[in-house]
Amino acid sequence: MLLALEDHAPQARCYRCGSPDIFAVCHHCGTGMCQEHTPRAVDGGEKPVSKEFAGLGLEGRQAAVYHCAEHDHAVKGGLMNVIVAGGVVTVVGILVMFVNVIAGLVLLLAGLGVGVAAYLAHQRRKAAALAVRPPLPVLPSLDSVNVLETLRGQVRLGEDGTYVSTPQPTEGTLDVVMTLARPDRERLSSYRARFGLGQDDPVEFSAGFAVLKGEAGLTFRPEPAQQNSLLISDTGIAFPGQVSGHPLFSAEHGRPAGQWAVHLPYGLPQARTPRSIPIWIVPSLVPASDKRTLQVDLHWGPLREERPGEARKQLTFLRFELIKLIVPKTWGNVESASPVNAYISNPESQSVRTIEWRPLSPTGPEKTGSQTLTIRFEKQISQADMLIGSLRAAFKGTLSGVTDIRMYRPTGGGWLQAPKATVTMEAEVDFQLSLNSVRYQAVRVVPDGLKDVGRPDVDEFTGVIPDYRTVIELTDELSDSGYYVKQVIENPPRGGGRANLVNRYWDIAGRRYDGVFPIDFHLTLTGEEEYLGSIQANAGSTAARLSVHGSYVNQNMENQVVSEWDALHDLVATRLKSREMFSAAREADTRSPGTHLPPAYGYGAHVPPAQEWDQSPPVAREWAQSPPPPPSAQEWDQSPPVAREWAQSPLPPPSPSPSPPAAGPGPAAGPGESRMATLRRRLEAATDALVEGRISEETYRRIEGNIRAELARMSAQNDD
Repeated sequence: MLLALEDHAPQARCYRCGSPDIFAVCHHCGTGMCQEHTPRAVDGGEKPVSKEFAGLGLEGRQAAVYHCAEHDHAVKGGLMNVIVAGGVVTVVGILVMFVNVIAGLVLLLAGLGVGVAAYLAHQRRKAAALAVRPPLPVLPSLDSVNVLETLRGQVRLGEDGTYVSTPQPTEGTLDVVMTLARPDRERLSSYRARFGLGQDDPVEFSAGFAVLKGEAGLTFRPEPAQQNSLLISDTGIAFPGQVSGHPLFSAEHGRPAGQWAVHLPYGLPQARTPRSIPIWIVPSLVPASDKRTLQVDLHWGPLREERPGEARKQLTFLRFELIKLIVPKTWGNVESASPVNAYISNPESQSVRTIEWRPLSPTGPEKTGSQTLTIRFEKQISQADMLIGSLRAAFKGTLSGVTDIRMYRPTGGGWLQAPKATVTMEAEVDFQLSLNSVRYQAVRVVPDGLKDVGRPDVDEFTGVIPDYRTVIELTDELSDSGYYVKQVIENPPRGGGRANLVNRYWDIAGRRYDGVFPIDFHLTLTGEEEYLGSIQANAGSTAARLSVHGSYVNQNMENQVVSEWDALHDLVATRLKSREMFSAAREADTRSPGTHLPPAYGYGAHVPPAQEWDQSPPVAREWAQSPPPPPSAQEWDQSPPVAREWAQSPLPPPSPSPSPPAAGPGPAAGPGESRMATLRRRLEAATDALVEGRISEETYRRIEGNIRAELARMSAQNDD
């Protein structure tokens, strides 16, 4: 067996078990801990176990501190109450001596002993607390927490039609803005008094911690001033500082609060930087426009990493924030532009004009962005000119792998009212496109009659159910293979020739690029689904019809269109054949969960001869006489109306065919008795499904009403 090493970026984890779910951090070193391995911070009375922050105005869990194993300790509180109690007893003893010398002397000595012992213990505890004096805990309000990564690059289309995209190293920033109100700044006086510090003594504070969530491993590049104040690792940041001169404690005149804005640039690991920018910017001249209409097709494909599909799952295209085109004035004035919200500038001192759109929402499916720009000019477009421009696109997610920023208080616990972190990415692309390769093209469609002998118009796949599961698997396969799926349309299902048949029709369209020239495909899936006593199809057949068309200007480009059909046809056929084998395996697995079985013998199904029944294996006889399981609520909602109507309709009357012979000795049950037993088993199965939450109460009532009505009808017939 071959083993391959796979690099992973660092991720914040529990230091004991490796769990990525961080519940608290050590307030000394920032080490992460999961909930299971976080030591107890409060006692049964919700009071802190360690008194490190006692007397600083923090209440309950706000004063509870968390420690890792290396820094685990507990600071005990002072004994001033005991000292005062000893003094009171001493005074009482002195007074009692005037009445009873012996009793007063005993109280005097007891009070002195308790007071002195408590004082000495109090001094030891105070010295121990001073030895581990923590920084001043401040609890500012978090105004915002933002992560923004920027991918920059250039796109060039040469005169020979060569398309090149060159990315630059991706950069990111982490911004945290916090505000400290006046009451929190006044905690400094209590801190100085508790630890015996003067007004001129330096005081260090802690404003908490930030922990990165996700496989990130960032390389922060702080400014020199930040490098001396912040404690930074590749998975987290601590926010310490010196009180003197710090923005949090230096509120300007007229402002009741001080604000600290932390801005941290960072770089990404090399493995997280894409090798190319997956943006296609395709210019073309609209046919029959006298070369006066320019069309620019922009398509942002999924960002890929070395592990296919990973980045595509992390990033979601949001919109084009800006699209800017710079065109020569020799093309004349702009007569029309689409989309219509274009801003057109016409500086007199320059030989070019600028056309801008901002912002533009995506028109394609989720996680991809596409936009078509159409501009009609007053004069003809010269193909000797260059089309220059830039764009900026916004994404949800990051290339680095950061999914969230978790904020923790200076005591180590989670922030009670932390804002949701904003995690986004921007792509800024400059492009320069030569129009020399743009020309009127012929269109090649595959298959095309006599040109494509041997390439079928339709492929039949027996046993493949044309449901949404088949479509999802097929479209995922297309996306992972580099195809851009533009649309998936399901036509409403219609009833077939029989009551238990449903016709399906799916329409799938997409595109793939060869250089800058798009090759479009159109795939339709049609077929029938067969329902036997349930709302989930148990059999079916699918017909796939595939066509590919693309523009070409030479024989090589035409051959590429044909080759694209061959590759896409093999992909579709392979995926649907795997579904065909899956359907066959599912029918063979007679007891697998979710399998929907044909109707039991005795109410409309084919009854085998006695010899066939005796020779069949016991599991086949058990399968034939068992009812199908009731559907789940999700299956019921996703089933076509004709299937729900058929499943809820009263069962057909018993077949006049002879009943199958009994598997063992004894007389065989009559058709009516076998049918009534089957109905009762169905009712029990529906009751179990209701209890387990697999069907709703409304669905259960419909099933129960139909079954009980049928049982009543059969009982009346038996009485007659």
